[in-house]
Amino acid sequence: MKKIPSLAHAAAVSAAIALLPTLAYATDYYWNTTGTGIWQTGANWSTNPTSGGATGVAPSSGADSAFFNQSSVNGHVTVQFNDDATISALNFSNTATTVLQSESATPHLLTFISATVNSGAGAVTIGDATNILNVGFNQTTTTFNLEGNNGLTFANTVTQTGSASNVTLTANGVGNTVTFGNYNISNGGSVKNLTINGTGNLSISGTFANNSASGDSQVLYQGTGTLSISGTSTYTGKTTIGSGATASKVQFAKQVSLYNNGSALAWSTSAFRVNAGATMAFNVGGTGEFTSADIGTLSALNSATGGFTNGAILGLDTTNAGGGVFTLSNAIGLNRAAQGLIKLGSGTLDLAAPAGNTISTTTAGTTTVAAGKLRISNTSGSATGITSVLVNGGATTSLEGLGYSTGALTVTNGSHIAPGLNTAGANSNFGSAGTIHVGTTGGATFSNAHFDFDLSNSALGSNDLISTGGALSMGTVASWTFNELDGSLQTGVAYTLIYGASSANTGVDTVGWLTTFLGGQNYDAIYSFGGNDLLVTFAASAVPEPSTFTILAGLIALGFAATRRRHV
Repeated sequence: MKKIPSLAHAAAVSAAIALLPTLAYATDYYWNTTGTGIWQTGANWSTNPTSGGATGVAPSSGADSAFFNQSSVNGHVTVQFNDDATISALNFSNTATTVLQSESATPHLLTFISATVNSGAGAVTIGDATNILNVGFNQTTTTFNLEGNNGLTFANTVTQTGSASNVTLTANGVGNTVTFGNYNISNGGSVKNLTINGTGNLSISGTFANNSASGDSQVLYQGTGTLSISGTSTYTGKTTIGSGATASKVQFAKQVSLYNNGSALAWSTSAFRVNAGATMAFNVGGTGEFTSADIGTLSALNSATGGFTNGAILGLDTTNAGGGVFTLSNAIGLNRAAQGLIKLGSGTLDLAAPAGNTISTTTAGTTTVAAGKLRISNTSGSATGITSVLVNGGATTSLEGLGYSTGALTVTNGSHIAPGLNTAGANSNFGSAGTIHVGTTGGATFSNAHFDFDLSNSALGSNDLISTGGALSMGTVASWTFNELDGSLQTGVAYTLIYGASSANTGVDTVGWLTTFLGGQNYDAIYSFGGNDLLVTFAASAVPEPSTFTILAGLIALGFAATRRRHV
């Protein structure tokens, strides 16, 4: 006989079920209005992705996703919060600007796991200087996908609020940037470590802190973009750049951006590690930026396990340098295998340490001019050590100076080489003639290069010259530009442009090389190789002077008029 459950038993089962946690089901909510609206107001949301259909409720579960906007709604949107909120994902497609902020001056907190800015979306800003909306990351992984061109900005403070000790931020979107105001790795509790990866860029413009009561947080950047830190950094943990397999770059804009100028944590090989292929870059020469002495100190921090390790790269950005030139008179102290130097930003980096620099202990290292100008002004040794030198930043990039560089030189991609001290202005490659000594053991290769030379009115006078102690290899020439220092050039006598110790230029066609003259006179330029050297001889130009053009034009006009009269 089947036993029938008692009422007491049924009541116990019902009570047990009541104690089970309520399941939260994920819902997609779509913002359905332009202008200003309150996040917590249900009429501003819909579960319909296209149009209409107000839900009457706002997203309330940490499993929900919020979309901006419905596909039929585009226009400036300001979403205001009158309370804290938690969401799983934010997704932005609104073609106009989208701003998330508090309703009043009372700060609120928005916590989420991921954010996507889709292609075609307008600028997205979370937070406001007055209506503060702080952000919390409460999971071990937070992801940003930037498919548009406007990036994502957090105007206030971001804090790792969860209990996880290791948090990973992933910013995807080549060339796009996630910008943070203040960033707290920890909120005063346990130690939290921060790992950043992905293909996009990240920027921290405010205070970068760990605020941990129980130890030092650490930062690992292993993305393929750039992490830029321009505010004051007070976190006290180790910074690791690159994984050994990624070309990661971290750039510090101010002295205080690197451990508060050493007061939060002393600059040492235990404070940071730059792995092979990764770059640690510094803004130099501007107000509050790194000095020549700073670079001398930092570049000398080398070891197998900390500081600049084998294959690490030192980056120097001269964009804000006073007068457009940063003179590095302190010697660069990189002293491990395959290390390198990269010139970043506009302006000129003058490698002026009298006896040159080390940079690398092997020829596998490279000095790269990616932007602006690199000037070599040393009087002995090699300004670039034994590294090869690559000038490949394009039309606004050049190598200049009167100094010495030992390693193999390559100038390509429409970049310039301009011997001498070029004093005719920050954007000029002309002004004062002299000899630049490059590739003294490694030779020099020019392919699609621009040559900018100051020449006097005597082939034996004070003229620009490229001198290479190795092989000279000439490829495609983008242009030759000659500045006539004395207002004219000597004709019928060969000027030496490039001196080579040996040559690999058999069959090079010099006819048709584009040539321009500055100074008022035009000539025919005949280029030739004499032994290992490249020479040019000038002849009076066969192109008529402007007055001749005027006379010819007048004669043609008269002839045309006479012809018309004969046919009338």
